[in-house]
Amino acid sequence: MTSNPYDEIPYASYAFPLAHIERLAMVGRLLGIPTAPPNSCTVLEIGCANGGNLLPMAVHYPDSRFLGIDLSRKQIEMARSRIEQDGLNQVEVRQQSLTDLQPEDGQFDYVIVHGVYAWVDEDVRGHVLRCCRENLAPNGIAFVSYNTKPGWNSVQSLRDLMLFHLEPMSDPHARSQEARSLLRFLRQALAETDTAYGRFVREECDLLLGQSPRYLAHDHLEDVNQPVYFLEFMEQVRGLQYLADAHLPSMHLANLGTVAARELEACSNLLLREQYMDYLTNRRFRCSLLVHPGHQVLRDLNAIDVSPFNLSADVAFDPSEIDGDEPATMTVGKVQITVTKRCEKTALTLLETEGRMPFVQLVSQVEMMMGARLSESEQGGLMHLMAQLVLADGVQLNYGPKRHQSVVGDRPEMWWYARAEALRDHTVTNLYHRAMQMSQAQCALAQLLDGTHSREELEDAAIALEQAELVALGGESLQEKLKAAELWVATQLEIFARHCYLV
Repeated sequence: MTSNPYDEIPYASYAFPLAHIERLAMVGRLLGIPTAPPNSCTVLEIGCANGGNLLPMAVHYPDSRFLGIDLSRKQIEMARSRIEQDGLNQVEVRQQSLTDLQPEDGQFDYVIVHGVYAWVDEDVRGHVLRCCRENLAPNGIAFVSYNTKPGWNSVQSLRDLMLFHLEPMSDPHARSQEARSLLRFLRQALAETDTAYGRFVREECDLLLGQSPRYLAHDHLEDVNQPVYFLEFMEQVRGLQYLADAHLPSMHLANLGTVAARELEACSNLLLREQYMDYLTNRRFRCSLLVHPGHQVLRDLNAIDVSPFNLSADVAFDPSEIDGDEPATMTVGKVQITVTKRCEKTALTLLETEGRMPFVQLVSQVEMMMGARLSESEQGGLMHLMAQLVLADGVQLNYGPKRHQSVVGDRPEMWWYARAEALRDHTVTNLYHRAMQMSQAQCALAQLLDGTHSREELEDAAIALEQAELVALGGESLQEKLKAAELWVATQLEIFARHCYLV
């Protein structure tokens, strides 16, 4: 019997925000699809691995039903162990080929296929799309991620080199380690080469060396890795229609610049326009959302209504520029804008300080802070600003509620699932399905954040962690050591709060 490479080197499966059912529900409703609410839906994940993406979703939605399938016995055993440990009775996982999935297995509101499509042969890809078609509920959304050209054309030469170099080797662990040695050699050999090719190879080597050996083994060294052009993918999709990319800003023409936007606006064929955008951005990865034919999809992104959803943003600003109507330079996400109206400046500061909230609540709080009601024109202008910042990838739209606590309490508490994950792995999921790599010391500290330990107890634990050589606090005297422990704990708690782990 042929061994499964995912049994020999289990793939690291983590939360992927673009594949969260809240994201899919939000994009669907934003574009006119009456998607099922996440709190009462059915979810199928094809290629669920150890449940790293599926299980955190299930934690928040105990009344929904989740099914994950994967061909790897070891991965499914790991997933079942986690399900039992965490008491997630609404989740079922099966060691099963997707080719065995039939319409009789039921229809699902959300079908997620992340990190599978490009790594299987043509026959299996056909079965992937068959499942998306036959097992998708009438108002369901299928999420399919895949490697794309033209971005992968340049990466392909590096993959070819690694496969050429590793051809005599068969052991997957040894292949992964030797590939890393090759990447380090390439990085050094081209260190002084000041050409576009040399810079590209160095950057790509740095990117791959920053990933885990498991990522390299599966994403780049598998026998099958077949990137496709977007139009090729859509030709393979039969009986489904393209809804959108899971990352809506990637579809917004204005993000390409004035010249490109003006030319592509004249192209009425959405699929053709998307392909041109891939060429302009040298795109290498897509997350496509598919729905059944017949839906009337809102295609004008400038007409989206953001009011039904919670808004959130990371905003940097100078507090001295907020009052009054003088222009203020504010950075929203990665977008830098100049804002003049006081109500808009106040709204953006609230998104930074208060966290996610619906538009109606945002208006109410702005009025409270300004001591005056906003006119219809001001509310309309604020709504337009939020929509434009959503499309620019500055403000984020969220289907789910605010779950995190941004202020660190006297006895801080981390989300229980994150504490459980920190016992098993260093990659830990926050309350909004984003994963962060934690140090061993941070994982140890996380176990104490159950709402029962005081700051003093946490600082004592920090000193114990230093004695165990898990952290270097510094300080010579006892007083200096205590001060260093206090600072370290405060810093870690601020990190956990900023990254939305505390409740």
